[in-house]
Amino acid sequence: MPSNDVEFLNQLCQQLYDDKTWERFRFCKLIRLCLSGHKNIDAIKNDAWAKLLRDAVNEMFCSRLFGEFRDEAFNLAGQMTLTFGNVDWIKCEATWNQNNSEFLILLLQLVSIEVRVVLPRLLEEKPPHWVNPEFGSTFILMEKLLLAFINNVNNDDEIALKTQDLLKINAAQIIRTIEEVRSTMIEVVAFIKAISLKTDPLPENFQNLLYAAIRILCVYMAEEPERMNPEICEVLKFILNTMKNSGHMFHINVIPIVKFFYCDDETMEHLQRGGINYDTIEEDFS
Repeated sequence: MPSNDVEFLNQLCQQLYDDKTWERFRFCKLIRLCLSGHKNIDAIKNDAWAKLLRDAVNEMFCSRLFGEFRDEAFNLAGQMTLTFGNVDWIKCEATWNQNNSEFLILLLQLVSIEVRVVLPRLLEEKPPHWVNPEFGSTFILMEKLLLAFINNVNNDDEIALKTQDLLKINAAQIIRTIEEVRSTMIEVVAFIKAISLKTDPLPENFQNLLYAAIRILCVYMAEEPERMNPEICEVLKFILNTMKNSGHMFHINVIPIVKFFYCDDETMEHLQRGGINYDTIEEDFS
C-alpha cells in the first residue's frame, strides 16, 4: 500500500474514531473501499489506523445498532478480517488484554446472533429487504472469530496459561459464547439441509453461502464433534460431496470431523449406501 494511501487511511480512521454521530457510518464505506484492493498489508499492520479502526468499531458494536448501521459495522469488520486474513486486527497489541479479549467475545456473540437470525430468511422465496446484501462477509467474520476463540481460550492447563497468549475472559463469558455459537450451528445445519433438498441449480451467491456455512460447521465440529451428531448425519453425505466437488473452497482441516462420524457403525453403513468410501477419506479430502 503506497504511503499516501496509508496517510489517507489514517485520516479516515481518525475521523471515524472522532465522530460520535450517525455520520460516522459513511466513513465505514470509504474505509472498506480503501481496504478492499489491498490483500497484503503486513508492513502497516501496526500503523495507527488499525488501532483507531479497532477502537471505533468496538465502540459502534457497544452501542445499540440497527438496520443499515448494523450492516455497515459488520461489513467493515468483515473487510478488516479479509484484509488481515484473520482477526488480528482486534488484537493489534502484542498480546491479548482484557479490552481486546472482551471485544472479540462481544463480536463473536453478536455475529452468531446475526447469522442465526438471517439464515432462515435467506431461504424464503423473496428474502426481506433488510437482509444485508453483503451477508457473506459476516460468515467469513464468524469463521475467523470462532477459530480465534477456539485457539486462544483458557483450557485450564497451567502450563499453557504460562506459555500461551490466551484471551482474558472469565468462565461465564466462555459459557455464554459457547451457547450462542451452539444455537447458531443448529440454524447452520438447517440451512445446509434445506439447500441439500433443492433440485434446481443454486445461484452463485447462494453457492458461496453454502460453502461458507459448511466451513463454519467444520470449524465448530473439529472442536466439539460429539455435538449435533443426529442432525449432521442427515446431511453428511451432501456435505462431503460438496467438499469433494469444491475442494478449493475448503482449505481447512476437515479430517477430524469426518473421521469422527466413521467411528459410528450406523453412520458408516448409511454413508456406504450413499456411495461414500470411508476407506479413502483422507486421500479424498487432503
